[in-house]
Amino acid sequence: EKGKKPTKNFYLGFGDSAAITGKACVSLGTVLEQKGNSEGAREMFVEGHERLNKTLGGDHPDTVKIESKLLEFVKS
Repeated sequence: EKGKKPTKNFYLGFGDSAAITGKACVSLGTVLEQKGNSEGAREMFVEGHERLNKTLGGDHPDTVKIESKLLEFVKS
């Protein structure tokens, strides 16, 4: 619908077996972090990491990147 903003459910609608779902979680987490919503960002980073780890594996560059981001986020 015109003017309607995408929600978490929209981004998660791609399914558990799609890496794009994990990447979308990470992107949404980044936006939430920039808007000052630390708790929402942390939730999305964790979910994104779990999904990428499941779909791409722990050694994949995208998974490693969000793992580093999540660790930095938790430290601050």
